[in-house]
Amino acid sequence: MALKGMDSIELEENIYPIDAIDQELAGNLTIDKLFDVYRFVDMRTHLVHDYNDGKMCEPCRKCYELWNRSKPCPNCSSERAVQQKKQIMKMEYLGDKSILILSTPWEQDGKEYVLELGRDVTNSFSVYDATSEDSSELRELISSYSELAARDSFTGLYSKGHANNLLQEMFAVQKEQLKLTLALIDIDHFKSVNDRFGHLCGDEVILYVVDKINALNEQCSGWAARIGGDEFLLACPFSDKDYVERLCLEMSETITGHYFKKGHSEYSIAISCGVAAYDGQETLEEFLERVDMKMYEDKVQKKQ
Repeated sequence: MALKGMDSIELEENIYPIDAIDQELAGNLTIDKLFDVYRFVDMRTHLVHDYNDGKMCEPCRKCYELWNRSKPCPNCSSERAVQQKKQIMKMEYLGDKSILILSTPWEQDGKEYVLELGRDVTNSFSVYDATSEDSSELRELISSYSELAARDSFTGLYSKGHANNLLQEMFAVQKEQLKLTLALIDIDHFKSVNDRFGHLCGDEVILYVVDKINALNEQCSGWAARIGGDEFLLACPFSDKDYVERLCLEMSETITGHYFKKGHSEYSIAISCGVAAYDGQETLEEFLERVDMKMYEDKVQKKQ
């Protein structure tokens, strides 16, 4: 069977553009032959919708419940598909099954959804060892990559996207009963460190601050994320505001008293911290804005 328009296609390593595929061949590649299951997900709520007669039906479950999770997946391909406005593919596992997921942004009735297509590739994926009686090695590999996807590659803290997912889930599930204190931490004049001493020194500063944040996090039993180049978020679900403020003050004093060396030069840094406890009424956006304002007030106060 010949592919139409082949003479006009620029080939690279025998890979052909899909829009040049023969119509007869394309007709045989129906979606039900390429994938086993589908579902529509509203990423604002993580709710799954069925689709019948051209309409979205009432939601019936959370999307991550399929994977036996109680919160959004750390490597959520659908979240990335919405943010990047393109198709995203990933591997997941369910019991002893390895599932290939293709997430595609989808608009219906003026609302944004994600169409998730899934295929069981347990015995056909090339990484899978067909001679093995179980797929535990592959499951561990997928789990490791899922964890890596949720982390900032340089600091090991949670990424901004994963932190946002965690906060959204906390607000969606238990907003009225939520007890949560957030601390926003920013390195003052970090750009001047890079400009004066170089990016390697800047990296040293970031890792030093992250080490102190991790130590503080252990005392709060929460989690921490890098949400900007020199900005960090600490979430403490079980700690009150006064306790977190005291820990942040102690951390700030420790960091200010530390001196970094570059050749014959020494320099120190400072951080600004904003701490706030959730009031039980505001939205997540309002809460984050209030924490940001607290951090800004701390920064301004130090300049006076």
